Amino acid sequence: MATTPEQTQPTGAEPDDEVALLCEELLRKSRKIAASLEGHRILTDDDLYDENGLPFGNDDVSQTGI
Repeated sequence: MATTPEQTQPTGAEPDDEVALLCEELLRKSRKIAASLEGHRILTDDDLYDENGLPFGNDDVSQTGI
């Protein structure tokens, strides 16, 4: 049976520790962004486009057809 060479762990933090730190940082940033958006209205496609799918306020777009 063939054996594979042992894989060495990188020096420093263990990979699981690095993943945990990245997850904590991402969660912290997500909470900060969510807090900054609190009280603000989130725009949806209905707020940005008319019933024809054209952006509101764009009078330069020809609405006569393709």
